Amino acid sequence: TPGTSEIFRYDPGDVVQTYPSPGGHFLVHYVLGGHNGVPMADLDGSGVPDHVESVASIYDDVLAFYQGMLGYRAPLSDAMLTDNGGDGRFDVYLLDFGGSADGSFRTDGCALFGARIGQCVGFMDQENDFFGYGYPSIDYANRLLASHEFFHAVQAAYDSTQGSVLAEGTAVWASGRFDSSLRDVEAFADGYFSMTGRPIDSPPVGPVPAFAYGSSIFFQFLAERFGDDVIRLLWEAADTTPWMMAIDGVLAMDGSSFTAAWREFAGWNLFTDVRADAAHYANGARYPLVTTTAVTLPYATSTPLRVFYASAQYF
Repeated sequence: TPGTSEIFRYDPGDVVQTYPSPGGHFLVHYVLGGHNGVPMADLDGSGVPDHVESVASIYDDVLAFYQGMLGYRAPLSDAMLTDNGGDGRFDVYLLDFGGSADGSFRTDGCALFGARIGQCVGFMDQENDFFGYGYPSIDYANRLLASHEFFHAVQAAYDSTQGSVLAEGTAVWASGRFDSSLRDVEAFADGYFSMTGRPIDSPPVGPVPAFAYGSSIFFQFLAERFGDDVIRLLWEAADTTPWMMAIDGVLAMDGSSFTAAWREFAGWNLFTDVRADAAHYANGARYPLVTTTAVTLPYATSTPLRVFYASAQYF
């Protein structure tokens, strides 16, 4: 179980129980009672709280979708670790985050047992009951956390050193691809749309840059324009190469290039909210408008326009 080195951990008196997922790939750790206790309802009379059973089933569904439907690798196993939660199954620990967070993928170690640098083994810490959180339902919260944070575990089977834009941007995209009712792309898009003048791979400094989450709109564009496989192919190419160096070769497989795709992306971003149409984003009406600078035509400026690579400005 998460030990004293973890930010969120079980209390000394907690009696931790485990429940294996029906698919056999996950082990959910939980306690009954106390501030780490899970909701106790057991309507099916199985002896295991319905909440725990639901979490386990959702993780099975997420793995089946990412691996079986989209073709991603499964996370690396922790079977060879001494402290591995009991066995080689992926561990999910239900803990009280006290409103300060709702869950995170945590690493046990990287470059272990022959794995390359950047390939990491880890586990999930997840909020135990979501009491006081603003999610529409506990089921929504569980599905969002499982699909987003578990995608970080999938990423760790490729390369966890690729930076927050690829990591968070594709995780936000993946959760919406798993379940279209999870509208994080819509929720975070303004984090990018309000700062399009920044290079796409250069988020502002800070622990949780909205720009990195908002960059999911770029990966949403790529998937809609070139198909879902382009995101997986980018992660496969990023095994050994920084993603911004790898993307041109990935897009070349579709007869495009990063330059051509970027120009299209910049154009697509004009067609959201009240300007949405059927030729661009499928859910464009749900995305906010990109930030623009109001000018009067004809427009000229005596100050040279500073334009960064992989950026866009709108007038």
